[in-house]
Amino acid sequence: MRAADATPLQSAELDVWQELGLTERDFDEITAQAQAQPYANPRPVTAQALRFLLTQALKGTLA
Repeated sequence: MRAADATPLQSAELDVWQELGLTERDFDEITAQAQAQPYANPRPVTAQALRFLLTQALKGTLA
């Protein structure tokens, strides 16, 4: 998604990702860290589910 096409909320989400410097290239490391340091969660944290969540957040399509 281009920033010009984003809603105000999506634009803010994209800004946060940019400020943090996160890109899809970082997802493997983020996923590995999340699985290495698990916490109580009603659903198991799988690499596939976390990658999907991160991808949707990065695109601004997280519902």
